[in-house]
This record gives sequence, structure tokens and C-alpha cells, in this order.
Amino acid sequence: MLHVVPGAAANQNSMIFARRQIDSIATRGIDCQIFFLETRTSLFGVFAEIRRLRNTIRSFAPDIVHAHYGTVTSLICAVCTWCPLVIHYRGSDLNPNPGVNAFRAGLQTLFSQISVLRARGVITVSAQLRERLWWKRGKAVVVPSGVDTELFRPILQSSARAKVGWRDEDKVVLFNSGNTEKSRPNKRLVLAREAVAQAEKIFGKIRLEVLDGRAPPDQMPWLINASDCILMTSANEGSPNIVKEALSCNVPVVSVRVGDVQERLEGVFPSFVVNEDPKVLGAAIADVLKLDIDSNGREKIIPLSLDALTDETVSIYRTVLNRK
Repeated sequence: MLHVVPGAAANQNSMIFARRQIDSIATRGIDCQIFFLETRTSLFGVFAEIRRLRNTIRSFAPDIVHAHYGTVTSLICAVCTWCPLVIHYRGSDLNPNPGVNAFRAGLQTLFSQISVLRARGVITVSAQLRERLWWKRGKAVVVPSGVDTELFRPILQSSARAKVGWRDEDKVVLFNSGNTEKSRPNKRLVLAREAVAQAEKIFGKIRLEVLDGRAPPDQMPWLINASDCILMTSANEGSPNIVKEALSCNVPVVSVRVGDVQERLEGVFPSFVVNEDPKVLGAAIADVLKLDIDSNGREKIIPLSLDALTDETVSIYRTVLNRK
């Protein structure tokens, strides 16, 4: 399998969920090679990447090319590949993106939609995202990004706080604002700050800890376990990984209705999915902090473990190869 992943190979934070999935696929005895698509915005750079990808395909001779994102990544794969193509749509490649110029956003969506015509296998991380496909919607398979339940496991909060340098007496709400290299208004940090301000009127002093994409991947389990609550306010998501990682750590989540979060949090307590209103979000945060207990999220996340969803992905590969 040749896995085509957008981003620089040296940036260990980039597409970490895809890298973990590929590592897990390799444990099934499948020969995996990763092609990092490092240039997607420069026209000359894109042509150079097309040549480089074609050369890699010739030398590696994969049975399947798996594009781990839509937009330019999937389109380049559709142009370059003469072997079966699997496209994995993950969120902003099909969802509206308010942080991007309207013309550019329209092109990205068009690239994602056109490339699906060339795909023999189509994966989306949520049912909501599958509904955005113009073609092959009925053939698309929903497979969320899996959670490494050994890495993301419950850790005593005091131990986690000692690791990350937070005080035991603080009440901390953790918010993932996305990559600092890009404008991410989709995450709605302003709404998160307003919600915490409302929660403080009910509960008292709360610290909003904002992740900006620079935390090393191996620090994330400690940061999540050190938190009292995870806050999600995004306008659009596919299947947000931090929510599933929080569930695996038994850390409560407060979220707006976005992506597959409502499905993921069904039966999880304490956790709340509420309206996009700072007062309502704030009240939910205050309720979680008052309860001051772990959630039962881990028992709900086991079907979404990395191992379980790797088996589903390998099953899709077999189906694709049997269509020859």
C-alpha cells in the first residue's frame, strides 16, 4: 500500500492520526510506504510533486494507493495513479471552511468531489461527511479515525498535572484551536472564551488552556488527563480526534452539535452536547466542573480503537482488490 499524506515528513504533529493508522495497518503484514505530499499550493511545486509521486508509484508498484485527504491530495492521486485508488475524507476537505478564501475553498471542494470519480474505495470519517459527497455516496464507507487506547488511557490527574506543569488546585478547560500555521476560525476560539467566561459567573475561576498545534503528540495524553473538561466549539468537523481521545481517557467533554460528536457522546456522563450559545455552553461547563468526576467514555470508545478500525480499513482494501 502506498499511503499519500499531506504535509512535511519532518513535522511529527502533521496528520498524526493518519500516521498512527498506517503504522497499525503495517502490523497486519501489509507492506506500507508513505509518500508525504509536501507542496500543495504552488503550481510549479504541485507539478514537481506529481512527477515525484509517479516515480514512486513506478518503483514501489503498490496494489493500492490510499490518499489520506481530499482536495489537492486526492486530485493528484487521481491524476497519477493507474492502480486502484482509495480516498479517505477527513473533514475540511468536504466541509465548508470559513477560514479560507471563497474561491480557494470552492476549488478545494471541487477537487475533492472530482477525484472521487476515480476512486475505487471511498472512506469518510463520519456519516455527516458522507452526505456531502456529490457522487458515490452510496458506496462510501464510514470509518472514523481510530484511537490508540493504549496511548490514550486514564492517568491520575495529579500525575498528569505534575508532568505538564499545572497546579492541582486549578480548574482547567482544554481547547484545541488547531495549527498555528493556518487561520482556523472554524474552531471558534472566541466562542470558547465566551463560554468559559459564562461558566466563571456560575462556578468561579476557570483557566482555558488553548492548544495551538505545537504540543508534541506524545504529550497529548498527559494534557487531556490533566484537564477537567474538553471543550469543542467548531463550526464544522468530520470526526474530531480530541473528543475520542478524551473519551478514551475518561475525561468529560462539552461540545456543540458538530460532526459525529453527538453520536460519540451518546450515553457518556458527564458530558454534554448543547446549542451554540455561550451561556448554554458555560452552564454545561460549570455542571461538569461541579460534578468533578471522571466520565465513562472509555467503555464507549472501545469499538473505535485503532486496532478495530484498522481491521475495517484492511477489509475495504480486500473489497477494492476483489473488484478488479
